[in-house]
Amino acid sequence: MDKEIFKTGQKVCRNEATQPFRSLGVDEKFVKVKGKKCYLWLVKDRKRGFVIEYVLSDNRKAGNAGELFRKAKRVGRPNEIRHDGYPGYPKKIAKHFPDADDRTSKGFWHKHNNNSAESTNSEFNGRYKTMRGFGSFDSADAIIGGWAMHQDFVKKDRRRNKTNAERCGIKIPDKMPWMFMIRQSAYMRNLFSANL
Repeated sequence: MDKEIFKTGQKVCRNEATQPFRSLGVDEKFVKVKGKKCYLWLVKDRKRGFVIEYVLSDNRKAGNAGELFRKAKRVGRPNEIRHDGYPGYPKKIAKHFPDADDRTSKGFWHKHNNNSAESTNSEFNGRYKTMRGFGSFDSADAIIGGWAMHQDFVKKDRRRNKTNAERCGIKIPDKMPWMFMIRQSAYMRNLFSANL
């Protein structure tokens, strides 16, 4: 399956969110690609668990955090961004979201914790560990995109019986959400191609 279908479908549906993303959680995670140390950077809505964007990089430089925030800008301006204290975050938050409160997590029980983003990394580990790393950047990108789409649009919260997308006001058909996403993204790609 073309990885762009996943990414385009996710972007199309994210733009339909009716609930603003006010509090974001950011985290980076070590992954292996072709046996080499790489990093997965995630930004998500803390209240509803929605994975807004991700970046895969071959290093842990602050520029990757900047790329993540640049991509996340299209969902609006958050009131706050919480992170684990990585030194590259404050400067990039100030650049891309100057009005947002920069809050560093001080542990699990602290009121400014980053548990939401950390828990998403734990959920990703369940998928990643069985693979023992990725074979290439392209395969990693496709699998991470598919996983993020599943987290947002297919997987339902046990307590609320709603997907993260539904909690954000995005309407996705209950039956065959994957097919809906693929059709939406294919339609948009054809539309963009016709206008070139």
